[in-house]
Amino acid sequence: MVTGRDLDISLNDQAVLGVTGKDGTLAFTRRGDLRLSSNGTLETGNGVLVRGQAGGPITIPPGFKVTINTDGSVYAVNPGQAGLIQPVLIDRLMMRDASQTSLERREDGLFSVSGKPPGTDIPASTNLLSLTPKALEGSNVNPMEAMVKLIEQSRSFEHQIRTIKEGKSNDESGASMMRLPG
Repeated sequence: MVTGRDLDISLNDQAVLGVTGKDGTLAFTRRGDLRLSSNGTLETGNGVLVRGQAGGPITIPPGFKVTINTDGSVYAVNPGQAGLIQPVLIDRLMMRDASQTSLERREDGLFSVSGKPPGTDIPASTNLLSLTPKALEGSNVNPMEAMVKLIEQSRSFEHQIRTIKEGKSNDESGASMMRLPG
C-alpha cells in the first residue's frame, strides 16, 4: 500500500530487516513503519531499533529530513541548509535474504533463524535485495473472503449436527418400536 510517508518501507520478495530485539540480540522483521526515536535512532513502529549494514543502530542528526532508497540506503538532508541541498548517506538498512533460511517467530513477535542460538545472522546471499519506499506491506488475508468461508463452515457444521441429532432420534424411535411389550 502506497502511503507517501518518507519512513515507510515495504520489503520486496523474501527480504527481512535486521533489528535489535528488546533482549539486545539480532532479530528480523518485515515491519516497515519506521520512525525516529527521541534520541534520533531509526526504529520500527513498535520501538525496536533498526540495524545498519554494519550491525549498529542508525542515528539521524536532529532536524534532518530522511529518505530511504530502493536499495536500503538511508539519506538525510538538512532542510535549513541554504543553496543546493545535497543528501548525505547515513547508513544502509541491514536487509537479509530469507528465501533459503528457515525462520521462527520469537516470543516478542520478531523472527530468528530456526534451530540456531538467538542473535544468529542469516548467511550472505548473492540475491539483490530491494524495498519499496513510501509504502507498507498489506495483509495477505482478504477479510471478505475469510468471512464468507467462516460463514460457510459454520453452516456446514450446523447441518452436520442437525443430521446427527436426526439420526439419533430415528434410532431411538426404531429402538422403541422394536421393544416387545413385556
